[in-house]
Amino acid sequence: MTQTVEKTIEDIIQDSKEMEKKIFLIEIRADWSGSSHIIAPIIKKIENQFRHLIEVKRINLESNKKSLTEICSEFVPSVVFIRDGIVLELLNGTFSKKSIEKILLNLLDGSDV
Repeated sequence: MTQTVEKTIEDIIQDSKEMEKKIFLIEIRADWSGSSHIIAPIIKKIENQFRHLIEVKRINLESNKKSLTEICSEFVPSVVFIRDGIVLELLNGTFSKKSIEKILLNLLDGSDV
């Protein structure tokens, strides 16, 4: 039986360095967070809408708390935007699909580079 291993934030940052210019959207969530469950379908829609342009990764806060605190955020839900190993934007709390789209379009346009 194959065991699924969850990637850490460090793994994802390294992946983003190897995939030049690709934007990584990281959803930081927790099973106990009601807001995480509200945001999840929004992130899924964004993932489908921008599927050829971004990589979406999901991280559980509980299994990555120390490294998330050091690198970006320990709030849930949060969305972190990374390119080339650099955190470009961070959203904490509940947010709309439109706010994520606006950030992504700005980053994809290159105006934030």
